[in-house]
Amino acid sequence: MNFLNEVFRITRENKVSFVIGLVSSLAATSIWTYFANFFFSEDHSEQQFDLLLLTFILATLLVLVGIVIIYFNQLFNTENLLYEIYGSTWRNSQYYRRRGHFTQEKFRLARGLVKKILPKKLEEINSNHNCTQINIIIDSGSTLSPLFSFLPHMKVNKEIRDKIKFYTNNIAGITELHKSRYGRHKFKENDFILIGGNPLGEYMANTDEDPNETRKRFQEITNQAGHFNITILTSNWILGGNNFDELALCAKGRGHPEFKKVLLEISNFIFVAAPLGKILKIKAESDLKKIVGGDQYEIIPITNGKDKTCLVTTYRSEESLSPLKELSHQLFDKKDKQSHTRNYHFSNPSLFYKVSGKTKEVWATELPHHYISKHFRDAYGYSKPNK
Repeated sequence: MNFLNEVFRITRENKVSFVIGLVSSLAATSIWTYFANFFFSEDHSEQQFDLLLLTFILATLLVLVGIVIIYFNQLFNTENLLYEIYGSTWRNSQYYRRRGHFTQEKFRLARGLVKKILPKKLEEINSNHNCTQINIIIDSGSTLSPLFSFLPHMKVNKEIRDKIKFYTNNIAGITELHKSRYGRHKFKENDFILIGGNPLGEYMANTDEDPNETRKRFQEITNQAGHFNITILTSNWILGGNNFDELALCAKGRGHPEFKKVLLEISNFIFVAAPLGKILKIKAESDLKKIVGGDQYEIIPITNGKDKTCLVTTYRSEESLSPLKELSHQLFDKKDKQSHTRNYHFSNPSLFYKVSGKTKEVWATELPHHYISKHFRDAYGYSKPNK
């Protein structure tokens, strides 16, 4: 029944292509019937049967041509939609490519952060700090854009809700926000403020190359008496140091490093959010360059202190087929151990993520970058397990 509904839907949406295919088939059948009557007026049943079979085959092929036309029409519609969303350079868009990596895990992070971790932190801040406004500043990137699907529904008491303002340079996140229905939401459109400078289509973000301009904008907004600033940061890769004791961000592209640095400066509390596979057991920029190649990243140390920096990622179970299971064990083994050198703490609760599929599918999901798979040991500090 679902299949028939889909056929009817595609037929309705592609009436012209469907009619062309149908008319072509009928025309072909009519032409061959005419030839059959013209050339085989006597009783040549065997020849007529062959001709009828040939007519049927040709009509079938033309119907298939009509179906192919419908398919390509659908494909062109998709191309046009992507053009409308991402602009003429969508094929080369960093955001578009990264959006397809760790997709389900990013939604798991967003859901867990908005439904469990962030409300708990907001209650703690409201109880322990005499603040009149809580600014939640959200970084750009495909890891954080799913947050905007959940933030309007975030459940906090009215006292806290009335103090919250959201600031972001994440254009893609605002797009996700616009897909929401506001009728029953806790937070409305005017609770979100787009900041950051000039649009950068490749990353679906607002950035400014001049850090002083970025800092000035934020100080005007957040450097006020009674304001408490929470920042949710991410980066293409999170460097964990040689022993997962020192988190650092890495960034490239116009204004991205400058933006993250300013956020670190003005923040009273920081969430660093990333899929597990984006956390690398390396420290030096040269080691990162060896693995990922391409343009040079700027490494941005996090020096805000362990109590003010929270890592939000996911872990794998003992039964997991994931090649990152050992990475999960090594990282989360730190959670219950005291460390004077670690510059972050783990989110509470920790977020479990189960990767669906058979072994081959799980590996493709967990290792979407060929260069990480190739340099697995350099990236994660242990040999790649056998499938």
